[in-house]
Amino acid sequence: MDELDLNGMDFSAARAYVLSYLGAWKQARKGRSALQEEVSLWERRVKLAAQRGDAALQAAASEKLASLQAGLASLQSEELELARKAGILKEKLVRLRVQSSLTVDVDQALAELSVLLGEPDTTAQRMKEEEAAAALEELKKRLKGE
Repeated sequence: MDELDLNGMDFSAARAYVLSYLGAWKQARKGRSALQEEVSLWERRVKLAAQRGDAALQAAASEKLASLQAGLASLQSEELELARKAGILKEKLVRLRVQSSLTVDVDQALAELSVLLGEPDTTAQRMKEEEAAAALEELKKRLKGE
């Protein structure tokens, strides 16, 4: 199944699926934000090491900064991908909600109609059948008597 395909899901299952994507997106945003703060911290440390003239400390801080920046770039691309997918899924969820509200359960509609209208009145039909049966019996008695 394609991860962006909501076909075959009812609305509540599709909603839960979309919410899980939104949760992952939110987690990615939080992770990116925290990593961005750490990158800023290490940028300050690199500047501080340069101001003090400690080349070894500056090199170590620069190496750590480069590693964090690579991780940040990866996390930013993941966040963008999750945001794109979450947007698509939200649009599909809205369409599914509209579509599911238009879908009619035939059995349920018949049951509701039956409750509203009541069972069909078969009394007149039964009376006609009884009258016909009685007339037939009387005709049979006459034919036997003749």
